[in-house]
Amino acid sequence: MPWGTLAVNASGAFAAGLLLGWLPGDPGQARALWLALGVGLLGSYTTVSALSLQTLMLAQAGRGRQAAGYVLLSLAAGIAAAGCGYALAAG
Repeated sequence: MPWGTLAVNASGAFAAGLLLGWLPGDPGQARALWLALGVGLLGSYTTVSALSLQTLMLAQAGRGRQAAGYVLLSLAAGIAAAGCGYALAAG
């Protein structure tokens, strides 16, 4: 199981949630910050391409159930981490 990629993606989702909860209310200012920090910085930190490639490699190795579990776990961890980050920042 590619635990490293899972950890990086979940921590990036947490940071994105923090950022979203922290952003100011002005749409123009928030958009610029989101593009710079959320898409630019956090987008380069997390890696959907690695998740996709690792899932494909697991499936090609005949480990389809593990591949499916990895995708589901990655999505669940990311959504939970983003929600926790947002709740903490928006508090």
